Amino acid sequence: MEKMFSIEAFLDKIYEAWPKLLLAVILFIIGTLVSKLVIKFIRKSLKRSKIEATYHSFFISLIKIGLNIVVLFIALTTLGVPSASLVTILGAASLAISLAIKDSLANLAGGFLILLSKPFTVGDYIESGGAAGIVKEITVLHTRLNTSDNKVVYIPNGQMAGAKITNYSKEELRKLEIVFSLSCDHDILDTKILLQRIIDQNPLALKEPEPVVRV
Repeated sequence: MEKMFSIEAFLDKIYEAWPKLLLAVILFIIGTLVSKLVIKFIRKSLKRSKIEATYHSFFISLIKIGLNIVVLFIALTTLGVPSASLVTILGAASLAISLAIKDSLANLAGGFLILLSKPFTVGDYIESGGAAGIVKEITVLHTRLNTSDNKVVYIPNGQMAGAKITNYSKEELRKLEIVFSLSCDHDILDTKILLQRIIDQNPLALKEPEPVVRV
């Protein structure tokens, strides 16, 4: 009766396959290093280009994913895996993954909507979903805000694309309302004159549109 498992046969197969395995590992390492250099070059090129900083992180994230897929594809074909089989597996895996990560796909679509409609850009101060802060980065899945007390908030792009967004930086001018409480023994007219004088002496207060002091 033959043995179902032979250590010698297993070692022979490893001995026969190790050159391809070693080459695949070397190609994977080289491909990973080359991908990092390409990303570094693209990042510098984007900074020197006229493309808005809003798009930089999004483009780099997409390119990084694509390069990782290419490197993995090359390594697997070097091992002898047929490219047609890889394409078939990739298609089936894409369908299964898309069902499993539908929220992530919604975030990806939300990222595209944000970049196309541009309700805000990197550097704007916005408020959305109960969080407020300066937009620091827009990636394929989320938008990163830095709050006034230096906290980092990550909001999914899918949620951001469908939520109410208040952009405090969109317009060059913004109205500031300051409310004061007075006791009954204060003269209202004198208080209005005092506040108007303070406004007139403030270099940041604009003459047009004219400031209004009212009760």
